[in-house]
Amino acid sequence: MNKKRKIVIASLLKPVDDPRMYEKIALSMSQTNKYDINIIGFASKNIPHHPDIRFHPIFSFKRLSIRRVLSPLKYWQKILQLKPELIIVNTHDLLIVSCVYKTLFGSKIVYDVQENYMANIIWSSNLPKPLRTLLAFTVRLKEHLVKRMIIHFLVAERCYMNECSFISNTSTILENKARRKDMLLKRQNVDRPAGKDHEEPLKLIYSGTIAESYGIFDCLHLTDNLISSGKNLHLTIIGYCPRRDTLEKLVLQIKNKPYITLIGGHHPVPHQEILRELQKADFALISYRLNPSNKNCMPTRVWECLAYKVPMLMKQDHPWVPLLHKYKAGIALDFSHPQISALPDLPDNTFYPQAVPDSFYWEWEAKKLLKSMESLF
Repeated sequence: MNKKRKIVIASLLKPVDDPRMYEKIALSMSQTNKYDINIIGFASKNIPHHPDIRFHPIFSFKRLSIRRVLSPLKYWQKILQLKPELIIVNTHDLLIVSCVYKTLFGSKIVYDVQENYMANIIWSSNLPKPLRTLLAFTVRLKEHLVKRMIIHFLVAERCYMNECSFISNTSTILENKARRKDMLLKRQNVDRPAGKDHEEPLKLIYSGTIAESYGIFDCLHLTDNLISSGKNLHLTIIGYCPRRDTLEKLVLQIKNKPYITLIGGHHPVPHQEILRELQKADFALISYRLNPSNKNCMPTRVWECLAYKVPMLMKQDHPWVPLLHKYKAGIALDFSHPQISALPDLPDNTFYPQAVPDSFYWEWEAKKLLKSMESLF
């Protein structure tokens, strides 16, 4: 029997059971029985068990802290211990350390480009503009400096091929689509008895990262408007909020509003729990505040809604609205001044009259992943 190739998948910013690292990349590779997979990242609430995947939750720090600056040293110690043949780096913070390891010990480096970090930093509001600009160009310089040492690029968004000039021709686009096997609940259209429609609230959901740029406060505004107009509904907010000031503002705004429930917030929520809540919803809210860093991207939550046939309420200026109309996957709204009559009391069979293509699922991407990994050895 051939010896398994030792692989490390590492992120400084994600938990070890992050959906892309574990549920998509690691699980897909484990099915070949060719790889000994190790995932390095943050601790998680419920770390899964898998015979071919080991989890190393070595990171623990606040977003801006000295412990974050020193974290690459902990990573260095761990890869010295593991001695991987291939490292899949998921954040720019670990690129330099990984390339030093490659120089000394010959490991191959794959860069999983999950974000356009330069654009994200420039268009964020976390730091003063001059500091954001300096940091953004420092990150892009780092990516250019190490690009010749990277054997292959995995690219999470098609637009990054044009936006990220450091990506070479040796690349594979792996979009963040939903896995078929994640369908833990069967969505059914259940006819409610006559007269019951208005007794059961319409279930809305905001899922994933909780952030102002993702439109969390626009969702609150929409929900309050619908409630004021007489709609019977309930909003579930589920996910992690990385900024304390945003979470404090959110908690203050939903105080004394029994029609809004927050799950998570100050801690990451297991992805499977998010998917279970998503599939219970009548409508998912898609509310991103567009800027040059995200206007050409395809959000994971849109892929998940399409895969699980969850109708969406989407901002009418979003570039994904044509896709919404093509598959009759929801309603485009002005979140600031919603047309109340456009929102039914309950979703009906007019949504998703036809199946979405196989290419909308992660399994389509997994084939490309396995082919690219096979070519590296």
